[in-house]
Amino acid sequence: ARIAHDRAAYEPILAARLAALDGCLGRLPPADRALIHRRYQRNARPDDLAAELGVSRRTLYRSLERIRATLLDCVTRTAAVEPD
Repeated sequence: ARIAHDRAAYEPILAARLAALDGCLGRLPPADRALIHRRYQRNARPDDLAAELGVSRRTLYRSLERIRATLLDCVTRTAAVEPD
C-alpha cells in the first residue's frame, strides 16, 4: 500500500517533468535534437553513431553530455516554475 501511495504522490511530478522534457527537446537546435533522437529513440550504438557522423567517440560523448546538461537545466527550470 505504501508503494502505491508513494507512486501516486510522484506521478504528477513525473508528468510535469516529462512535459517539460518534451518542451525542452523542442527548443533544442535541430542538429542536437536529431542527435538525441538517433542515440536514444533509435537506440543507436555510440560507436556506430560516431562512425556515421564522422566524429570520434570522444567528440560524440562530449556532444551528448552537453545536450543532456542543457536538457537537465531546461527541465529543472521549467518544472520549477510550472504550477502544481
